[in-house]
Amino acid sequence: MNKHFNNITLRNLGFPFDFEIFRICSLLNPKENSVMFVKKKKNNKYSNLKEVKNCLIFIDNDLTSEIVKFIDKGLNEVIFCDNPRLEFIIFLNDKIRPNQNNEPLKLKNGSFIHDSFIFNDTVIIESGCTIEANVTIGSGTIIRSGSRILKNTTIGNNCIVDYNTIIGGDGFGLERFDQKIIKMPHFGGVIIEDNVSVGANCTIRSGGMDSTFIGENTVIDDSCVIAHNCIVGKSSIICGCSSLGGSVVLGEKVWIGSGSTIIQNITIEKNCTVGLGSVVRKKLKQGEKVLGNPAVSTLEYAKRESKIKYL
Repeated sequence: MNKHFNNITLRNLGFPFDFEIFRICSLLNPKENSVMFVKKKKNNKYSNLKEVKNCLIFIDNDLTSEIVKFIDKGLNEVIFCDNPRLEFIIFLNDKIRPNQNNEPLKLKNGSFIHDSFIFNDTVIIESGCTIEANVTIGSGTIIRSGSRILKNTTIGNNCIVDYNTIIGGDGFGLERFDQKIIKMPHFGGVIIEDNVSVGANCTIRSGGMDSTFIGENTVIDDSCVIAHNCIVGKSSIICGCSSLGGSVVLGEKVWIGSGSTIIQNITIEKNCTVGLGSVVRKKLKQGEKVLGNPAVSTLEYAKRESKIKYL
């Protein structure tokens, strides 16, 4: 069972149930003994709640009549509210985050490494790195100087993480609360499969509930940003200074040209090519080649540039 945090009994938090919660989850991937939120959203999988039990669930007030038929309120604690995502974030920051004590890291071979990390003789961790708790690094992998591998990260075999790269840590999930902006804690971690190369000065953020995922044989160039909840298919290439917004999905063998931006919640299917400096704002189907801002097919881009030339 994947536990994001220490067991917390709801009765101890002022709720009338004795069950414990171990983790967070989403409506798309519900799990027992979790805390989650449900917003009103087109084509949402409300029926996924039928099998849920021992959960604390924040639900949009507008869904009261629509969703109550799917939930066994005798097995769960349900709270209806105006902004369930906000209440979910407040709960995590108020009740969960204070319990996440930062355990001290010990200086070993010139890097700060948590005691739980198990050394493999074939792994090279250069000086000036940080390796936090619940990190796994596979055989033959190299972590270059200045890199930080944060909690709940798994890196496969024969990978390279180049200089000053950060893997893990909270993504950019925000909500407004009165005059404040509060940040959502991210517990999902990062999974990097075998034979992946991550360039220098990159950032790969933790998933909120499920892991950010980088498929095998992928190459990420310098100064790239992979935001929370992204899924990058195997054998993809992400060239320098490119940015993937939250929850972007790349299929297999995708090429992202230098300086490109993929906005959040976009899917790019396998074998697509995104030309350098492009801004992708809509889904790309298998094998598409696009260029420009906003990104359009390379043929359409050529026609557009030709027209501009003669203006």
